[in-house]
Amino acid sequence: MLTAIAGRTDRVRLGTTVTALPRRRPAKLAREVLTLDHLSAGRATVAEKVALRPPPVQSPRVPVWVGGSTQAGAVRRRAARADGIVPYKLTDTDGWADFTPDEVRDLVAAMPPTRADGQPFDVAIGGRRRRPDERAERAYLRELAAAGATWWLEYVPVGDPAAMRAAVARGPLR
Repeated sequence: MLTAIAGRTDRVRLGTTVTALPRRRPAKLAREVLTLDHLSAGRATVAEKVALRPPPVQSPRVPVWVGGSTQAGAVRRRAARADGIVPYKLTDTDGWADFTPDEVRDLVAAMPPTRADGQPFDVAIGGRRRRPDERAERAYLRELAAAGATWWLEYVPVGDPAAMRAAVARGPLR
């Protein structure tokens, strides 16, 4: 699916927020990520620590983002050794709650300022549908960016293909 998206876009960051590594063959997953990285001109983001050839487009490797509930201390500890974090607040995802700018500020303060390669540490916030009031949504996203969030992840529900294409075509809020 990500390869198909890579072929139809040129700015969208591509990746998974959760990759069940124990259920995958590491070499096959690494090759898939490497292929996605090349097909997307360096827009892939996935967890993996295997070095294969050819090297990825991105240097020194495809960024590793750790996802999970910020209630779990292990998520913050793993993320601090990675390139970024894709957090959500609760272990019970039925009780979804958006991060406030103050919560993002606290999370950013708990993470390293830069990755091992010297690039800024990524904090990808989101995971819900866009609000109907785009003015309010833009204001919220500006507050999150000011607090240190580097990415916003918008949830596009699986459903009618035309509606899904329309959500992708409208692009991110700017």
